[in-house]
Amino acid sequence: MLKAPKVPNAPIMIQKIRHTIVSVRDLSVTAGPFVALVLALLALAYWLVEPQPPRTLVMATGPANSDYDRFGERYRALLARHGIRLEMQHTAGSRENLEHLLKPDGEVSVAIVREGTARTEELADRPLNAIGSLFYEPVWLFHRDSVPLNSLADLRGARVNIGPPGAGTASLVESLLLQNQISLSDLSVQRLDHTEAVIALLDGRLDAVSFTSSSGGLLIQMLLKTPGVRLFNFVHAEAYSRRLPTLTHVVLPRGVVDLPADMPKEDVHLLAPTSALVARADIHPALVHTGMTYEERGRGIFGLNGKDVAVDPAGNRWVIAERDPLKVDVSQWNEYTVIARGNHLVHKINGKVTSELFDYDEKGRALEG
Repeated sequence: MLKAPKVPNAPIMIQKIRHTIVSVRDLSVTAGPFVALVLALLALAYWLVEPQPPRTLVMATGPANSDYDRFGERYRALLARHGIRLEMQHTAGSRENLEHLLKPDGEVSVAIVREGTARTEELADRPLNAIGSLFYEPVWLFHRDSVPLNSLADLRGARVNIGPPGAGTASLVESLLLQNQISLSDLSVQRLDHTEAVIALLDGRLDAVSFTSSSGGLLIQMLLKTPGVRLFNFVHAEAYSRRLPTLTHVVLPRGVVDLPADMPKEDVHLLAPTSALVARADIHPALVHTGMTYEERGRGIFGLNGKDVAVDPAGNRWVIAERDPLKVDVSQWNEYTVIARGNHLVHKINGKVTSELFDYDEKGRALEG
Protein backbone atom coordinates (compact mmCIF):
# COMPACT_ATOMS: atom_id res chain seq x y z
CA MET A 1 0.00 0.00 0.00
CA LEU A 2 1.30 3.34 -0.94
CA LYS A 3 1.45 6.06 1.69
CA ALA A 4 1.13 9.74 0.96
CA PRO A 5 4.26 11.76 1.86
CA LYS A 6 4.23 13.47 5.21
CA VAL A 7 3.74 17.20 4.87
CA PRO A 8 5.72 19.22 7.45
CA ASN A 9 3.95 21.66 9.66
CA ALA A 10 4.01 25.06 7.88
CA PRO A 11 4.87 27.24 10.92
CA ILE A 12 7.85 25.00 11.74
CA MET A 13 9.19 25.26 8.12
CA ILE A 14 8.91 29.06 8.15
CA GLN A 15 10.77 29.19 11.46
CA LYS A 16 13.64 27.07 10.08
CA ILE A 17 13.96 29.31 7.04
CA ARG A 18 14.00 32.37 9.28
CA HIS A 19 16.80 30.85 11.40
CA THR A 20 18.79 30.04 8.25
CA ILE A 21 18.52 33.61 6.95
CA VAL A 22 19.59 34.99 10.33
CA SER A 23 22.59 32.62 10.42
CA VAL A 24 23.77 33.73 6.98
CA ARG A 25 23.34 37.37 7.94
CA ASP A 26 25.33 36.85 11.18
CA LEU A 27 28.08 35.08 9.22
CA SER A 28 28.33 37.96 6.74
CA VAL A 29 28.60 40.44 9.62
CA THR A 30 31.34 38.51 11.42
CA ALA A 31 33.34 37.08 8.48
CA GLY A 32 32.71 39.87 5.98
CA PRO A 33 35.27 42.33 7.44
CA PHE A 34 37.87 39.55 7.64
CA VAL A 35 37.36 38.61 3.97
CA ALA A 36 37.51 42.28 2.97
CA LEU A 37 40.74 42.69 4.94
CA VAL A 38 42.33 39.68 3.26
CA LEU A 39 41.37 40.96 -0.19
CA ALA A 40 42.73 44.41 0.65
CA LEU A 41 46.03 42.91 1.83
CA LEU A 42 46.31 40.82 -1.33
CA ALA A 43 45.70 43.90 -3.47
CA LEU A 44 48.29 45.87 -1.47
CA ALA A 45 50.84 43.07 -1.79
CA TYR A 46 50.28 42.96 -5.56
CA TRP A 47 50.74 46.73 -5.74
CA LEU A 48 53.91 46.75 -3.60
CA VAL A 49 55.52 43.70 -5.17
CA GLU A 50 54.90 44.01 -8.89
CA PRO A 51 55.14 40.56 -10.52
CA GLN A 52 57.28 41.61 -13.46
CA PRO A 53 59.23 44.79 -14.21
CA PRO A 54 58.25 46.77 -17.30
CA ARG A 55 60.09 45.74 -20.45
CA THR A 56 60.78 49.36 -21.47
CA LEU A 57 62.47 52.08 -19.43
CA VAL A 58 62.84 55.76 -20.36
CA MET A 59 66.03 57.56 -19.30
CA ALA A 60 66.92 61.26 -19.62
CA THR A 61 70.61 61.62 -20.45
CA GLY A 62 72.05 64.84 -21.90
CA PRO A 63 73.35 66.33 -25.14
CA ALA A 64 74.38 63.86 -27.84
CA ASN A 65 77.97 62.55 -27.43
CA SER A 66 78.20 63.97 -23.89
CA ASP A 67 79.39 62.09 -20.80
CA TYR A 68 75.73 61.57 -19.85
CA ASP A 69 74.94 60.19 -23.29
CA ARG A 70 77.88 57.77 -23.22
CA PHE A 71 76.86 56.47 -19.79
CA GLY A 72 73.30 56.00 -21.07
CA GLU A 73 74.62 53.78 -23.86
CA ARG A 74 76.44 51.62 -21.31
CA TYR A 75 73.31 51.36 -19.18
CA ARG A 76 71.26 50.44 -22.26
CA ALA A 77 73.63 47.55 -23.05
CA LEU A 78 73.43 46.37 -19.43
CA LEU A 79 69.63 46.34 -19.36
CA ALA A 80 69.43 44.69 -22.79
CA ARG A 81 71.13 41.62 -21.33
CA HIS A 82 68.13 41.30 -18.99
CA GLY A 83 65.58 41.76 -21.78
CA ILE A 84 64.75 45.39 -20.96
CA ARG A 85 64.77 48.05 -23.66
CA LEU A 86 66.11 51.48 -22.66
CA GLU A 87 64.79 54.54 -24.48
CA MET A 88 67.16 57.51 -24.14
CA GLN A 89 65.92 61.09 -24.24
CA HIS A 90 68.52 63.70 -25.13
CA THR A 91 68.28 66.84 -22.98
CA ALA A 92 70.23 70.01 -22.27
CA GLY A 93 71.62 68.47 -19.10
CA SER A 94 71.17 67.98 -15.37
CA ARG A 95 68.50 70.60 -14.70
CA GLU A 96 66.22 69.42 -17.49
CA ASN A 97 66.73 65.82 -16.38
CA LEU A 98 65.55 66.69 -12.88
CA GLU A 99 62.49 68.47 -14.25
CA HIS A 100 61.56 65.32 -16.20
CA LEU A 101 61.79 63.21 -13.03
CA LEU A 102 59.65 65.64 -11.05
CA LYS A 103 56.75 65.60 -13.53
CA PRO A 104 53.86 63.71 -11.84
CA ASP A 105 52.86 61.95 -15.06
CA GLY A 106 56.23 62.05 -16.79
CA GLU A 107 57.46 59.07 -18.77
CA VAL A 108 61.09 59.42 -17.63
CA SER A 109 61.86 56.96 -14.81
CA VAL A 110 65.62 57.40 -14.42
CA ALA A 111 68.09 60.17 -15.24
CA ILE A 112 71.57 61.51 -14.54
CA VAL A 113 71.46 64.47 -12.15
CA ARG A 114 74.35 66.53 -10.87
CA GLU A 115 74.58 66.90 -7.11
CA GLY A 116 73.26 70.27 -5.97
CA THR A 117 70.87 70.65 -8.91
CA ALA A 118 67.71 70.09 -6.87
CA ARG A 119 66.39 72.57 -4.35
CA THR A 120 65.12 71.11 -1.08
CA GLU A 121 61.56 72.36 -1.58
CA GLU A 122 61.37 70.64 -4.99
CA LEU A 123 61.75 67.20 -3.41
CA ALA A 124 59.13 67.69 -0.69
CA ASP A 125 56.29 66.19 -2.73
CA ARG A 126 58.28 64.17 -5.28
CA PRO A 127 60.91 62.07 -3.45
CA LEU A 128 63.59 60.53 -5.66
CA ASN A 129 66.02 57.64 -5.14
CA ALA A 130 69.74 58.03 -5.79
CA ILE A 131 70.94 54.69 -7.17
CA GLY A 132 74.62 55.60 -6.94
CA SER A 133 77.31 58.14 -7.75
CA LEU A 134 78.79 57.99 -11.25
CA PHE A 135 81.67 60.41 -11.80
CA TYR A 136 83.05 63.85 -11.01
CA GLU A 137 82.09 66.74 -13.27
CA PRO A 138 84.71 69.47 -12.80
CA VAL A 139 83.83 73.11 -13.42
CA TRP A 140 85.93 74.25 -16.38
CA LEU A 141 86.26 78.02 -16.75
CA PHE A 142 88.25 78.97 -19.86
CA HIS A 143 89.10 82.60 -20.59
CA ARG A 144 91.08 84.55 -23.17
CA ASP A 145 94.63 85.58 -22.32
CA SER A 146 93.59 89.16 -22.95
CA VAL A 147 91.21 88.95 -19.97
CA PRO A 148 93.31 88.68 -16.78
CA LEU A 149 91.52 86.48 -14.27
CA ASN A 150 93.02 86.08 -10.83
CA SER A 151 89.73 85.53 -9.00
CA LEU A 152 86.08 85.13 -9.93
CA ALA A 153 85.51 88.72 -8.84
CA ASP A 154 87.49 89.76 -11.94
CA LEU A 155 84.60 88.48 -14.09
CA ARG A 156 82.55 91.58 -13.23
CA GLY A 157 81.40 93.09 -16.53
CA ALA A 158 82.88 90.23 -18.63
CA ARG A 159 81.04 88.43 -21.43
CA VAL A 160 80.58 84.93 -20.03
CA ASN A 161 78.71 81.91 -21.35
CA ILE A 162 77.10 79.80 -18.61
CA GLY A 163 75.58 77.08 -20.79
CA PRO A 164 72.14 76.57 -22.33
CA PRO A 165 68.95 76.59 -20.25
CA GLY A 166 68.39 73.19 -18.70
CA ALA A 167 72.09 72.35 -18.40
CA GLY A 168 72.22 73.30 -14.73
CA THR A 169 75.54 75.13 -15.04
CA ALA A 170 74.04 78.56 -14.30
CA SER A 171 73.08 77.78 -10.68
CA LEU A 172 76.48 76.23 -10.07
CA VAL A 173 78.34 79.25 -11.46
CA GLU A 174 76.12 81.62 -9.51
CA SER A 175 76.84 79.81 -6.24
CA LEU A 176 80.57 80.28 -6.90
CA LEU A 177 80.11 83.96 -7.79
CA LEU A 178 78.13 84.63 -4.62
CA GLN A 179 81.11 83.47 -2.59
CA ASN A 180 82.95 86.43 -4.17
CA GLN A 181 80.10 88.87 -3.49
CA ILE A 182 79.04 89.19 -7.12
CA SER A 183 76.13 87.66 -9.04
CA LEU A 184 75.14 86.77 -12.59
CA SER A 185 73.61 90.22 -12.96
CA ASP A 186 77.12 91.68 -12.69
CA LEU A 187 78.15 89.77 -15.83
CA SER A 188 77.16 90.00 -19.47
CA VAL A 189 75.68 86.50 -19.56
CA GLN A 190 75.18 84.35 -22.67
CA ARG A 191 73.25 81.03 -22.79
CA LEU A 192 74.77 79.39 -25.88
CA ASP A 193 75.31 75.66 -26.28
CA HIS A 194 78.88 74.51 -25.75
CA THR A 195 79.99 74.36 -29.39
CA GLU A 196 78.60 77.82 -30.21
CA ALA A 197 80.21 79.22 -27.06
CA VAL A 198 83.66 77.87 -27.97
CA ILE A 199 83.41 79.41 -31.44
CA ALA A 200 82.38 82.76 -29.90
CA LEU A 201 85.32 82.57 -27.46
CA LEU A 202 87.81 81.94 -30.26
CA ASP A 203 86.25 84.74 -32.36
CA GLY A 204 86.59 87.22 -29.52
CA ARG A 205 82.82 87.61 -28.97
CA LEU A 206 83.09 86.06 -25.49
CA ASP A 207 85.63 86.62 -22.73
CA ALA A 208 85.05 83.33 -20.90
CA VAL A 209 83.07 80.09 -21.12
CA SER A 210 82.10 77.62 -18.40
CA PHE A 211 81.37 73.90 -18.64
CA THR A 212 80.82 70.99 -16.33
CA SER A 213 82.22 67.82 -17.85
CA SER A 214 84.77 65.09 -17.34
CA SER A 215 88.26 65.75 -18.69
CA GLY A 216 87.64 63.42 -21.63
CA GLY A 217 85.34 65.79 -23.51
CA LEU A 218 86.55 66.78 -26.98
CA LEU A 219 85.90 70.50 -26.42
CA ILE A 220 87.80 70.39 -23.13
CA GLN A 221 90.77 68.66 -24.74
CA MET A 222 90.79 71.15 -27.62
CA LEU A 223 90.64 74.24 -25.39
CA LEU A 224 93.42 72.92 -23.16
CA LYS A 225 95.69 72.93 -26.22
CA THR A 226 94.46 76.16 -27.86
CA PRO A 227 96.93 79.09 -27.85
CA GLY A 228 95.52 82.29 -26.36
CA VAL A 229 93.06 80.40 -24.13
CA ARG A 230 93.73 79.70 -20.47
CA LEU A 231 92.08 77.44 -17.90
CA PHE A 232 91.18 79.22 -14.67
CA ASN A 233 93.01 77.81 -11.66
CA PHE A 234 90.80 77.67 -8.55
CA VAL A 235 93.64 78.33 -6.13
CA HIS A 236 91.07 78.59 -3.32
CA ALA A 237 89.41 75.29 -4.28
CA GLU A 238 89.77 73.84 -0.80
CA ALA A 239 88.08 76.87 0.73
CA TYR A 240 85.24 76.68 -1.81
CA SER A 241 84.70 72.98 -1.06
CA ARG A 242 84.42 73.72 2.66
CA ARG A 243 81.85 76.45 2.08
CA LEU A 244 79.90 74.55 -0.62
CA PRO A 245 79.58 70.90 0.52
CA THR A 246 78.32 69.63 -2.86
CA LEU A 247 81.70 70.47 -4.44
CA THR A 248 84.91 68.46 -4.17
CA HIS A 249 88.45 69.77 -4.63
CA VAL A 250 90.12 67.87 -7.51
CA VAL A 251 93.42 68.44 -9.31
CA LEU A 252 94.35 68.30 -13.00
CA PRO A 253 97.99 67.13 -12.72
CA ARG A 254 100.84 68.88 -14.50
CA GLY A 255 101.60 67.31 -17.88
CA VAL A 256 98.52 65.06 -17.93
CA VAL A 257 97.13 66.64 -21.13
CA ASP A 258 100.39 66.42 -23.11
CA LEU A 259 103.39 65.08 -21.22
CA PRO A 260 106.10 65.87 -23.86
CA ALA A 261 104.78 69.44 -24.17
CA ASP A 262 104.32 69.70 -20.38
CA MET A 263 100.64 70.70 -20.61
CA PRO A 264 99.43 72.01 -18.31
CA LYS A 265 102.67 73.46 -16.99
CA GLU A 266 101.45 73.30 -13.39
CA ASP A 267 98.84 71.49 -11.32
CA VAL A 268 95.45 73.10 -11.90
CA HIS A 269 93.00 73.09 -9.00
CA LEU A 270 89.35 72.51 -9.92
CA LEU A 271 85.99 72.12 -8.23
CA ALA A 272 83.72 69.21 -9.09
CA PRO A 273 80.20 68.16 -8.16
CA THR A 274 79.32 64.47 -8.40
CA SER A 275 76.81 63.18 -10.93
CA ALA A 276 74.44 60.44 -9.79
CA LEU A 277 71.99 58.03 -11.36
CA VAL A 278 68.60 59.05 -9.94
CA ALA A 279 65.25 57.28 -10.25
CA ARG A 280 61.66 58.06 -9.44
CA ALA A 281 60.53 56.60 -6.14
CA ASP A 282 57.93 54.43 -7.88
CA ILE A 283 60.38 52.69 -10.24
CA HIS A 284 60.22 48.89 -10.19
CA PRO A 285 63.06 47.69 -7.90
CA ALA A 286 64.26 45.09 -10.43
CA LEU A 287 65.35 47.93 -12.71
CA VAL A 288 67.85 49.20 -10.15
CA HIS A 289 71.09 47.37 -10.75
CA THR A 290 72.07 45.35 -7.67
CA GLY A 291 75.35 43.85 -6.61
CA MET A 292 77.67 46.56 -7.93
CA THR A 293 80.60 48.10 -6.07
CA TYR A 294 80.60 51.89 -5.92
CA GLU A 295 81.81 54.78 -3.79
CA GLU A 296 79.11 57.21 -2.71
CA ARG A 297 80.04 60.88 -3.32
CA GLY A 298 83.43 59.82 -4.53
CA ARG A 299 84.85 57.89 -7.45
CA GLY A 300 81.49 56.42 -8.46
CA ILE A 301 80.87 52.93 -9.84
CA PHE A 302 83.84 50.54 -9.96
CA GLY A 303 82.44 47.17 -10.92
CA LEU A 304 78.98 46.04 -11.94
CA ASN A 305 77.44 42.75 -10.91
CA GLY A 306 79.68 40.03 -12.38
CA LYS A 307 82.90 42.05 -12.68
CA ASP A 308 86.01 42.16 -10.48
CA VAL A 309 88.01 45.36 -10.79
CA ALA A 310 91.48 46.56 -9.76
CA VAL A 311 92.29 50.26 -9.40
CA ASP A 312 95.98 51.01 -10.02
CA PRO A 313 97.99 53.69 -8.13
CA ALA A 314 97.17 56.27 -10.85
CA GLY A 315 93.41 55.70 -10.43
CA ASN A 316 92.92 53.70 -13.64
CA ARG A 317 90.41 50.84 -13.49
CA TRP A 318 91.00 47.37 -14.90
CA VAL A 319 88.53 44.50 -15.18
CA ILE A 320 90.52 41.50 -13.96
CA ALA A 321 87.77 38.85 -13.89
CA GLU A 322 84.22 38.37 -15.14
CA ARG A 323 81.41 35.98 -14.28
CA ASP A 324 77.74 35.70 -15.13
CA PRO A 325 75.84 38.42 -13.21
CA LEU A 326 74.00 37.04 -10.21
CA LYS A 327 70.24 37.14 -10.75
CA VAL A 328 68.42 38.57 -7.74
CA ASP A 329 64.69 38.46 -7.09
CA VAL A 330 64.26 41.89 -5.53
CA SER A 331 60.62 41.15 -4.69
CA GLN A 332 61.89 38.80 -1.95
CA TRP A 333 64.09 39.34 1.11
CA ASN A 334 67.80 39.21 0.24
CA GLU A 335 70.94 39.32 2.38
CA TYR A 336 73.53 41.90 1.28
CA THR A 337 77.07 41.62 2.61
CA VAL A 338 80.09 43.90 2.10
CA ILE A 339 83.43 42.63 3.39
CA ALA A 340 86.31 45.14 3.64
CA ARG A 341 89.81 43.86 4.38
CA GLY A 342 92.25 46.69 3.86
CA ASN A 343 92.13 47.59 0.17
CA HIS A 344 90.08 44.50 -0.79
CA LEU A 345 86.28 44.79 -0.92
CA VAL A 346 83.92 41.88 -1.57
CA HIS A 347 80.21 42.41 -2.32
CA LYS A 348 77.88 39.42 -1.77
CA ILE A 349 74.16 38.80 -2.14
CA ASN A 350 72.69 35.76 -0.40
CA GLY A 351 76.21 34.47 0.24
CA LYS A 352 77.30 34.62 -3.42
CA VAL A 353 79.97 37.04 -4.66
CA THR A 354 78.71 39.66 -7.14
CA SER A 355 81.81 41.87 -7.43
CA GLU A 356 85.25 42.42 -5.91
CA LEU A 357 87.49 45.48 -5.78
CA PHE A 358 91.26 45.66 -5.28
CA ASP A 359 92.07 49.33 -4.61
CA TYR A 360 95.71 50.42 -4.98
CA ASP A 361 94.85 54.12 -5.43
CA GLU A 362 96.30 55.47 -2.18
CA LYS A 363 95.35 59.08 -2.97
CA GLY A 364 91.76 58.33 -3.89
CA ARG A 365 90.87 55.59 -1.42
CA ALA A 366 90.06 55.73 2.29
CA LEU A 367 90.83 52.65 4.37
CA GLU A 368 88.68 53.85 7.25
CA GLY A 369 85.74 56.12 7.93
